[in-house]
Order: sequence, then structure tokens, then C-alpha cells
Amino acid sequence: MLGALPAGVRVGQLGFLLGRDVSTPIRLCLAGIHLGALDDTLAALGVPAVGLQPALHALLREPGAPQLDYVDIDVADDVLPRVGVELRFDRRTQALGRLHEATWLQRMVCAGLASAGWANALAGWPAGRRVVMPHQLWPSVAVRRLNHVKLTWQDGAFHQAKGYCLLRFDDAPSCRHGPVPSASSDPVRSLRHHSTIRSPDVLPTFPA
Repeated sequence: MLGALPAGVRVGQLGFLLGRDVSTPIRLCLAGIHLGALDDTLAALGVPAVGLQPALHALLREPGAPQLDYVDIDVADDVLPRVGVELRFDRRTQALGRLHEATWLQRMVCAGLASAGWANALAGWPAGRRVVMPHQLWPSVAVRRLNHVKLTWQDGAFHQAKGYCLLRFDDAPSCRHGPVPSASSDPVRSLRHHSTIRSPDVLPTFPA
């Protein structure tokens, strides 16, 4: 099956789905698939996903939409019918505490794929702070980011939207160098000028 992958399409990640209702399927996360070639690529791999391409295009043609990243397919004895579409969210604005695609999340609500509470919670997740953790004598940068939203497609329709959130800690850079341009794609560099919060718990640095 992998021999049918078009040029430029690769397996970016691979995992075993333990405990599923079929015999331990393997998940292939395919990178490099262009939206305009999505249906043809899946058909070449034997995935019954007719209609996914125009439906996804309708969701992504709005301003502020995320970008197509991975396409997930599951393989057991045969290729399984469900397809996961991972949509990548802009990291630069999230380093500044804003979600560029917040309005687009409401499309998921209107499409019946998620609740308004879900969309609002994800829109409020991005944040970054310089903090000192209880076990540290040095500051760290704590970054919250919405990594991606995955849509699941089966039997000619989207059935679910799931958000994948990330919390990352890095050694904080020195404040002596001053602020860097706000467009920096590196959240650690973007937070150089933030004051350090010394707290017994990281939770108060990220209000709900």
C-alpha cells in the first residue's frame, strides 16, 4: 500500500491503536498531501473516502481557517473507512496569547461538530508566562498552545472535531536582551520581556 503513495507524500508518524474494536490497527499519519489531491490520494491507497475533499474545502475556504497538516488512515487486515484530518493552527499569534483561528472554530459549532463551550475553551487556551516552578531556582517559560484540531470523516460526513492542546516548559531566556519583534515564531524568544511569576503552583499563572 505504501508503494502507492504519490511523490511528496510521506508517513510522518505511525502508531498502534491498542484496545480498539478491531485487531490492533496501525495508524498512518500522512504528511505532504495537498487538499486538491486528497480524494485521488486516498483512492490510490484504497480508502473509501469519496466526498471528503469538497467537504473539507468548504470548511477551509473561509478567512482565518487552519491549514491541512496530517491525514490519518487506519490499517488492519484492510484499510478502515474512517479518515482523520489534522488541521494545524498558527503558532505565532498563540505565542502572544491569541488564537488567529478563533472565529473559524465557530464554524465547527455551526456544523454541529462541537459545542460553543468547546470552541470558547480552545480559543482561550493559548498563553505564555515566565514562571518559577516549585522545584526550580531558575525561571522557565510555560507555553500553552492549541496544536491542532482533528476532524473524523466516515460514510460521507464529518462526525467529530477533537482539539489537541499542548503545555510546554522551556528554560527562560535572559531578560537582558530586551524584547524581540512580536512576529517571532519562537514563543520562548517572544516571552523574553515578560516578568517572571514566582508561584508555588503553575495554575495561577494561567487563569481559567
